[in-house]
Amino acid sequence: MLLEIWAFCALVSVVFGQSTTVAPITSAVYTVIAPAKLRPNIPFHVSASAHNLQAPLDMKIGIEGPADNGQYNSIGKQITLNSGETQILNFEIGEWSSGNYSLIVSGEGGMAFENQTILTYEHKSYSVFIQTDKAIYKPGQLVQFRVLVVNPHLLPSVTGAINMYITDASGNRIKQWGKVFTQKGIASADLLLSDQPVLGDWTINVDVLGQMFKKTFTVAEYVLPNFEVQLSLPPYVTYSKPDFVATVTAKYTYGKPVKGHVKLMVKPSLRFGYLSNEKPSVTEAEIDGSIDIPMNLVRDLNLKEETLTLEIDVVAEVEEYLTKRKYNTSSVIKMYDRDIKVELVKSSESYKPGLKYTAHLKVCYQDGTPVVVTNGDQIVLKYGYTYDDREWESRRIAVPSNGLVNVDFYPPVNANASALSMSAEFRGFEYHLENIETAMSPSNSFIQVLLRTENPTVDKEIELEINATEPLSHLVYEVLGRGDIVLANAIAVPNVKTYRFSIPVTYKMAPKARVIVFYVRPENNEIVADAVNFDVAGVFRTPVSVTTNIKETKPGAPVNVTVSTRPNALVGLLGIDQSVLLLKTGNDITKNDVITELETYDGGKKKMRYNPFYRKKRSLWWPGSATAYEVFDDSGVVVLTNGFIYRYIQLISYRSHDPWEAFDDDLNAVDTMMYNHGNGKGSKPHVRKHFPETWIWDLAPAGNDGKLALSKTVPDTITSWIISAFAMDPVNGLGIASETSKVTVFRPFFVKLNLPYAIIRGESLYLEVIVFNYLKKPMKADVTLENKNRDFEFTVAGDKKAVSQDQMTKSVEVPAEDGISVLFLITPKTLGYIDLKVSAVADVAGDAIVKKLLVKPEGTPKYFNKALLVDLRDSNSKVIDKTVQISIPNDAVPGSTTVTLSAIGDLLGPTVNNLDKLLRMPQGCGEQNMLNFVPNIVITKYLKRVNRLTPTIQKKSMNFMESGYQRELTYRRNDGSFSAFGNNDKNGSTWLTAFVVRSFHQAKEFMEIDDNVMNTALEWLARQQKADGSFGEPGEIHHKAMQGGSGAKNALTAYVLLAFLENQAQKTFGQEMDKAAKFLSRELKNSQDPYFVSIVTYAFHLAEHSEKDMALQKLLSLSTRGVDTINWQKPEEKSASYYMPQSQDVEMTAYALLTYTVRGDVAGSLPILRWLISQQNENGGYSSTQDTVVGIQALAALGMRLASTSISINITYSFNEMRKTLSINSDNAMVLQKVILPSNTKSVSFQAEGFGVAIVQVTWSYNLESSEKAPAFALKPVLGKATTDDYMELDICTRYKEDGSSNMAVMEVGLPSGFQADTETLPMIKKLQKIKRVETQDGDTNVVIYFDRIGGEELCVNVPAYRNHKVANQKPVPVKVYDYYDLSKSARMFYEPKAISLCNVCEGQDCGSGCNELPDGVNSSPSLLYNMCAILMSLSAICFMRVAHLVAY
Repeated sequence: MLLEIWAFCALVSVVFGQSTTVAPITSAVYTVIAPAKLRPNIPFHVSASAHNLQAPLDMKIGIEGPADNGQYNSIGKQITLNSGETQILNFEIGEWSSGNYSLIVSGEGGMAFENQTILTYEHKSYSVFIQTDKAIYKPGQLVQFRVLVVNPHLLPSVTGAINMYITDASGNRIKQWGKVFTQKGIASADLLLSDQPVLGDWTINVDVLGQMFKKTFTVAEYVLPNFEVQLSLPPYVTYSKPDFVATVTAKYTYGKPVKGHVKLMVKPSLRFGYLSNEKPSVTEAEIDGSIDIPMNLVRDLNLKEETLTLEIDVVAEVEEYLTKRKYNTSSVIKMYDRDIKVELVKSSESYKPGLKYTAHLKVCYQDGTPVVVTNGDQIVLKYGYTYDDREWESRRIAVPSNGLVNVDFYPPVNANASALSMSAEFRGFEYHLENIETAMSPSNSFIQVLLRTENPTVDKEIELEINATEPLSHLVYEVLGRGDIVLANAIAVPNVKTYRFSIPVTYKMAPKARVIVFYVRPENNEIVADAVNFDVAGVFRTPVSVTTNIKETKPGAPVNVTVSTRPNALVGLLGIDQSVLLLKTGNDITKNDVITELETYDGGKKKMRYNPFYRKKRSLWWPGSATAYEVFDDSGVVVLTNGFIYRYIQLISYRSHDPWEAFDDDLNAVDTMMYNHGNGKGSKPHVRKHFPETWIWDLAPAGNDGKLALSKTVPDTITSWIISAFAMDPVNGLGIASETSKVTVFRPFFVKLNLPYAIIRGESLYLEVIVFNYLKKPMKADVTLENKNRDFEFTVAGDKKAVSQDQMTKSVEVPAEDGISVLFLITPKTLGYIDLKVSAVADVAGDAIVKKLLVKPEGTPKYFNKALLVDLRDSNSKVIDKTVQISIPNDAVPGSTTVTLSAIGDLLGPTVNNLDKLLRMPQGCGEQNMLNFVPNIVITKYLKRVNRLTPTIQKKSMNFMESGYQRELTYRRNDGSFSAFGNNDKNGSTWLTAFVVRSFHQAKEFMEIDDNVMNTALEWLARQQKADGSFGEPGEIHHKAMQGGSGAKNALTAYVLLAFLENQAQKTFGQEMDKAAKFLSRELKNSQDPYFVSIVTYAFHLAEHSEKDMALQKLLSLSTRGVDTINWQKPEEKSASYYMPQSQDVEMTAYALLTYTVRGDVAGSLPILRWLISQQNENGGYSSTQDTVVGIQALAALGMRLASTSISINITYSFNEMRKTLSINSDNAMVLQKVILPSNTKSVSFQAEGFGVAIVQVTWSYNLESSEKAPAFALKPVLGKATTDDYMELDICTRYKEDGSSNMAVMEVGLPSGFQADTETLPMIKKLQKIKRVETQDGDTNVVIYFDRIGGEELCVNVPAYRNHKVANQKPVPVKVYDYYDLSKSARMFYEPKAISLCNVCEGQDCGSGCNELPDGVNSSPSLLYNMCAILMSLSAICFMRVAHLVAY
């Protein structure tokens, strides 16, 4: 229900900024005008004027006040003014902090006064522009960014250091750069993303002297689009004219048309809820670059005519024929009840009685274009200076051809008039228009300022016209730009009502200037004022342009990039793949970004609307302030005066709808792409290998001639590259290139290679080569696959013998402006990566490409390592003589055996050289991820202490640290704790949170760690403590020895105590630490668990606990001793393999070694060291995460004590009756020397002599095709009933065969060659009980499933996959399941894929005569009837299987 409210308004006359007494009429008047906002480090200008003086006026002006930091800041100046004079004073505001500041003035001589007003402090004196090389990044990519710091005049004036840091999408601080100094106002940095970062919008934060600036970029999984879809729609339709044509365009990034299938979907926007459930209208068609699709919205959407404006969403999806890739775009079309609209455009928000007011009526179509006028078209305008429309006048006005009707009004001086009201009528429709309020003055005196110059530009003049209701004798004008007074002056006027004058335009007035004009009425000292605001062109004083010597070129060709700017300016260049810009823009710095930023310095009223009667580059508007007070206030200034400044206070305010808000919406623009190709050459084709997304990221100075010339090799990507540039000149400031340069990289004739991730030796691959021809005529081409290394055989289906030759060539005809597939049937026989080089050569064109294909051996690999400590530090040491036996089972896959010997002169040498592959296990949960983090910290600290840290190792280690830190934050929960799968778990994990806190603390020495992350985690840990001092585990039990089972809370409590101890948290959490220590002391007395005792002993030594020696004695009593080794192990669980120790055994032995290191007992630690080293894998890790992390920490701690700057060891090794020597010295101590031995080696003997410490390793591996003989898990993989040649469903069931349940378990599902996991349906697996994470590896060919644990109850999963490459004779594929923390508990089972023969995949000539022979005496000659029957039978079988599958589930 509508209610009509009548309100009374009061007119209140006040003196703005007046002192205690009102000045008498015709007395002297002063005015002091200043910006309302005070900013640090920026000059502050104040304008002072005097009027009607009898004697000169001595005036003091000051700015002062208490700062929030306790200081009192002040600055002052003194001037003398004559009557009718205006002066500007410059105040150099320094590094003032926030506070309560006032502008204070006083005068004596010509008049005496004191006055003051409050200034608003705004901590914004610099602008920061952040440029990233892209707006969107994949995990694992490098984020490059530049920070440009300038003052409000775009000059690089910051002198101090700035701080920068990046936060991820969860707000965690990832990396920080402290105290960075800029070069000509520019700082650069980069960040390598981890392979599993937090996805979403990340933020670059820049702190400039306490002022914060931000820019976001997106981290997401994406596939770079190779073509773009555009949708062109009319801006609107009406219910009476609902027909329109949608134009869909699909072009490759290099400009050529896409052939495919288009689907156009049309539906009302979701904001119209009552229509959102309507089914969309879908139209499908074939597309060849472009297509027009006719639509009728009323018919297609079954709409009923109404007056409501609707928004209709239109989505166009195009599927490319050759690659089946799909991309889409969307747009909106509006639906109105009428075709034409009439709108009022105010020249000012208020009219001034006695002065002409011009209003503009815009008669246009709904999209803003002028209406097509016919003869006699008139608009009927009704108007009046009252709200009562019965008293309105009527006027008929002819509508001009541009649809813009200018109407002049001459408002009377009428005290009762409150508004100019109006409505319009055109072609039978009535349009209600806005009201124009009246300006107010007690004396009904007004002035009006008009800009008479078009397109105000820097370094030119503008002309202003003043109209007044009474003759003028003087004027004062104030010009403001970027929030400061730029110009002010007093003008004598020869007693006229209309006067013109000119003022210069300076760069300080751009991009937006405000001009205030006022005079003082001698009759009552009333200040009469008006203002006009306008845009000023010429923001940038540093010109920049970027050009290239060519616009179109071929892959790998040189391109000369030239930037023209001011001499010696610092130039930033960016060249980016247009495909990336199709995904997301906003990474670059544009002119609009700079102009928008500069406008934030303006302290006045924001522009409400754009005047459509001027070109956009000349935007002009009047604030339309109704009173003199509003003129000054809306312009962003404060005024101190003894004159009258009239102010109107409205007791009740009304809010009116602004029709221009909708009018200002940007319409969707459709870019067109054009390309003209050159002639190809038949010379030897260039081989394409380089495919980055960012091509150019350079920062370099221009020469003395203002030119920067760079020669760049264009990448091999068939696309267009967009090059932008900016320049920073220390005198003239920042400049932005107004236009980008575009280089299209294209071959009118090129090849693409479509490869699987890997295949198994003995399988046959139907290799697909796609040849594109964008010439105007068909091309006959020879497509050649080279085989110079004889890595594979060319195969003919149905023939028993393969062909071994150097190359194979197929001749094809490629249609004009189209592509064609060429297939080669090959059978690889060389293991590892093999090169596939394909060339396509025609008479006038050619191209070549090289890709690598991974060929794996059959079965699954088994790895073994025997590491030995060579300790020759004692000069009396004897020669060390050792022999390692190598055992290869008879069922090992032939040719899969490898044997290597390696040596290095450092305890942690193997680890240092293999930081990225310490374990051969997936690392997809929060605890496992720490393997990418902790060892790198330990190694960096170790190498730094022993003076072996090289820049290369440091950079590699830091990259791993930063990557691991980013990944770990993805497992942080909202309450500050961490768990194996983050917020997907029900609760945080005490164990993992303690582990993370310990690790992050170690990292603080080398990288930025967010303090908030640390503090909230420690607080969460403290809340888990129980009354007896122990710590509970609310999270899932993944590591039973630490978290669950008998006595586990004891070990967990010791582990948490270590976290508090290592973080020196006694001040904050001293009470909790004391309670935990007392609990552990009680439990230690009766415990016989070596795992618990080892952790407590180490914790007591760190804490300097009084019972540390007693704890060590108990630990020694639980040890296992060898000839020259000491270790600890679970008494009831001995290692399942000589070469595969229990993870817990390594872990507790490592804690013992850490204890000995804290005690400084090197001699006592050596037997422990020997055992730990003997258990390492060849990469310096162990079998799981915890043992690897703690083991490396222990080795590093002792290694710092054993390291020597000098080393000289000769290692003589013998095998198969051969004898050779390796030498280790101080120069190559950190070099991992590796020797590949013959695969038939059965044993390796070596003797070592000299002095120093080294590690010698013998490593061997082989593949097995058989399943595990004594598995700890039952495992059964079976092909599902829905499996076909092109689609596979694998049903896998498993259970734990031993008592209880496993620790966290992992299942790895290998897929047959040529198949990829169906990643769209894989997330459904996560919904199954006990499954916490599903991920893929190796190009989606290996599926990894994480279980909380696996018990005696059978668990089943369904893994779907589809064929994307033709592979025949596929080999059996393994499925593995294992306990992550006890690798002796595992199972391995192979399954047979659906049999696919060569004849099933071959086509044409590749099918030999054998493919035509049918079994059982069936006639081999093809017949139509036979083929039809075969097809029908196949379809029936598929239908039956799908029905059976649905019933089964």
